[in-house]
Amino acid sequence: MSGELFAIKTAKANKMSVNEVQALGSLWVLSGQCPNVIRYYHSWIEEGELFLVMEYCQNTLQKEITKYRQSGQSIPEKTIISYLRSALLGLASIHRQGILHLDVKPENMLFKGNVLKIADFGLSRAAQLKTGDFDEGDSRYLAKEVLNINPSIDLTKADIFSLAMTAYEMLTLEVLPNNGEDWLQVRETGLRLSGRM
Repeated sequence: MSGELFAIKTAKANKMSVNEVQALGSLWVLSGQCPNVIRYYHSWIEEGELFLVMEYCQNTLQKEITKYRQSGQSIPEKTIISYLRSALLGLASIHRQGILHLDVKPENMLFKGNVLKIADFGLSRAAQLKTGDFDEGDSRYLAKEVLNINPSIDLTKADIFSLAMTAYEMLTLEVLPNNGEDWLQVRETGLRLSGRM
């Protein structure tokens, strides 16, 4: 026995969960085992439930943001840069394999020790599939291009937009809008950083 801990994620065996297995399996094989993408080991279906065995991570970026928000302290700039660098390395690896994540957000960024890892590939899809129905991720981080699919749009940029929204949340510790005028304004005219920079 190695003494290593594993996480087992369970979900109803449906299109999204099978999609996640396919994405994780191909990423781990093709990506050269990027340390910033959650490691997938094995999966099986039993009585209509899908079981995924993955590496165990102790924390999420969302919990880190919440901890700082509740303490009233800012996340140190050096820490934010480190988190963003790790997330960008993970996304670069994912995109090189021709996969769109489409649900980049703090809840889907996990920590194993100090290493940030991109996780939860339930909404992912092949980058070349630019038509058909897209399942929407968390609206707070969602790029408007995902709502109006156009075959000429490079949807890897949607993942980068979602990461930018995460960066904004880390910098300001503000809760992001999930709909309405504020949501639309952010996507039409951009974000304003006040006080931090």
